[in-house]
Amino acid sequence: MEYAVQPLNQAGLTAIGNVQVPWNVNRTDLTLNGVKIARGGKIIDALNRDDISVIRRETKLEESTLTGLRTVVLPVRGLEIGDELIVSFTYKTKPGFLGKIEEVQDMTMPIAVGRLSRRLVVSDDLGARWDVNSALKSSEAKHTSLGAERDYITEAYEPAKSRNFVPARFKHTLIQVSPFKSWSEVADTLAPLFDSARKTSPNSDVAALADKIAAEHKDPHDRILAALRTAQDQVRYVALVLGDGNYKPMSADDVWEKRFGDCKGKTTFLLALLDRLGIQAEPVLASIQYDDGLDEQLPSLALLDHVYVRAHIGTETYFLDGTNFGQRTLEELRTPTTLHLLPLTANASLVTAPDVQATAPTMETDLVWDARNGILKDVPFEATLILRGATASQMRIHAATVTDHDKLISEFKDKVNGVSNDALEYVSSEPDRADGSYVVHFKGKTDLDWRPVDGMKGNRFQFNQSTVTWNAAFDRDDDAGKTIPVAMTFPYWERTVEKVLLPNGGRDFTIDAPPVDQTIAATHISRSVTLADGIATSTSDFKRIGRELDPASARAAKDPLKKISEDYAYIVSKKKLKLDN
Repeated sequence: MEYAVQPLNQAGLTAIGNVQVPWNVNRTDLTLNGVKIARGGKIIDALNRDDISVIRRETKLEESTLTGLRTVVLPVRGLEIGDELIVSFTYKTKPGFLGKIEEVQDMTMPIAVGRLSRRLVVSDDLGARWDVNSALKSSEAKHTSLGAERDYITEAYEPAKSRNFVPARFKHTLIQVSPFKSWSEVADTLAPLFDSARKTSPNSDVAALADKIAAEHKDPHDRILAALRTAQDQVRYVALVLGDGNYKPMSADDVWEKRFGDCKGKTTFLLALLDRLGIQAEPVLASIQYDDGLDEQLPSLALLDHVYVRAHIGTETYFLDGTNFGQRTLEELRTPTTLHLLPLTANASLVTAPDVQATAPTMETDLVWDARNGILKDVPFEATLILRGATASQMRIHAATVTDHDKLISEFKDKVNGVSNDALEYVSSEPDRADGSYVVHFKGKTDLDWRPVDGMKGNRFQFNQSTVTWNAAFDRDDDAGKTIPVAMTFPYWERTVEKVLLPNGGRDFTIDAPPVDQTIAATHISRSVTLADGIATSTSDFKRIGRELDPASARAAKDPLKKISEDYAYIVSKKKLKLDN
């Protein structure tokens, strides 16, 4: 690694005046090749070995992450504003207990760089395969005494234009070197480690815990939920990436004794419980960072950074991730954490998970205006916010960690459609309903807007339009963006149910609300309005049906989406209202 940087002011001088090089002592050897100052055509050697210190710096303890990294620190003597500081160092990767060496380099940078280069030297006896993003140009491989050498150089690098809804695979420009010939070989490398770690000792406390769950829950579905809740709620998450710990899992007994574990530890703990409960399950490797497009990469362990559980009851499949929190329903467990997963089974292959549609709205606002005793001033209302599925579990995580209760209530209010935050009076919360939902109740009083309309005898009240309004800034009109697909939030389903209880049984009112029922831009948008028994009810739905949209369809959707957003729904009074009452 080599970089050159020039401080242009005092802030820049302060920022770069101490050279800091991260070093994982268990996995690499580090050589500090040079620290130089270029000034006025001269090169000054600033590598004073007496000034070097190696410190252990756990910078992410607040995130429950133990990295085991050291930091090599060197204060640069004599550095001045306008100098060019040139730092170079070399890492040499050790094989580790797996005996495999591989590399992934991302040539994507967040800032403009004058010159960006990567040089890789790979021993011939590694038997590695290369895979290089088609956007990169490389020199022909040179055969040296150390092995095959390749250089990748980009001049005047500029980061890609910032765009909305860009799939993650377009944000990486990878160079891969992998010794693995297949995904099955990757799985075979780690499967024995998990097979061993999930086994419990005689008289294990984990076995006793599983027996307790079995006694309390006879249905295997309920046992799965109880085991997962134990792993999520009673075992603290601590990422352990010390030495080869990023591959070797803690034993299930160890995890329960210490009451903490990383994704591997929580997985082995869950597997041990499920084994004792008679539920077939296996660990699945996954990639959080490179999930989108993983199926287009070389089989590689270096791309995988997560593991969780796939469990089976008859023909049903469920995905249990101990690092999540707050999941309460089987419905949530039908969708895996990642799009791609590699089961640690014999003859394994990379699996692409099918899209699983939400079966109920993930976020719903139920709003009831009681206008029976007056439709204009101080109309009382009740508003209920209902969160389901992953939206509910994410809110449980947030609510469990937030320290400012007023801020939390304000965040709830932001999610309620059709009422200003100032009008909402918080009543109560039900974070753990039996059906797995998270429910928040509000009430209040406010004035309703019944506006007169030119050419009409009466006035009209507009139903909330926010659910079906989508001003999608797809940003796919220029040449550079015309081929980039659009990534969507999936699964997602928002619903608003708005009711107005009208005076006189609703006989003095009618409905002006054309129905909406369109599937556009990978989304189904609908609205229906009824008037019956003195109650006007509008039900609006915004339901995602796909996770990605081709750019041509995105461009074509703009005008129809604009039309839907402007297609309002009204309650109309048959006679003029006295708005000053």
